[in-house]
Amino acid sequence: MPRSSEPPERHLAQLAQHAARYAGFNIIAGALGSDAYYFSNRGGAPQRLEPGLYGLSNQWLDTPWPKVVHAKQRVSELVAASELDADALCDALLDRTGPPDSELPDTGIGIDAERRLAPSFIAGEHYGTRAVTAVLLGAERPSVMLERSYGSKGAYLSSARQSFALTRAASR
Repeated sequence: MPRSSEPPERHLAQLAQHAARYAGFNIIAGALGSDAYYFSNRGGAPQRLEPGLYGLSNQWLDTPWPKVVHAKQRVSELVAASELDADALCDALLDRTGPPDSELPDTGIGIDAERRLAPSFIAGEHYGTRAVTAVLLGAERPSVMLERSYGSKGAYLSSARQSFALTRAASR
């Protein structure tokens, strides 16, 4: 996604005008000191996000699939225990277990595929989780982005960590 000098809501509104050109996607956009917005080109208009905890998988924001519900619960526990750091956030997404069949969504792909896709971390040979990323933004401390890369069958490949300071752009 290219950078834009437009406010996030305007940028997503412009993107929405051309969204049908692309395969399905979800995007969350924001700027330091402003609101965050969510948009999916699979339906709906960009929406402003209230402060809070959200989950996003291969469907819409906060679709209550078991892996989304459980990941949000794990992150919420980290926040409550004041153990929020990039490594802990990435670790929270490494769950390779799936729910019982009775809790699986029915997305029309059959029970075997639903089982393969149900874990937060999908360790498939040809399809699966290829990156887990945590971004922590802070005004009082350095911000950090941690990305862990994975290969076929969920094999760990590498990590990249970047610390940075946030600054506000000058008003126009």
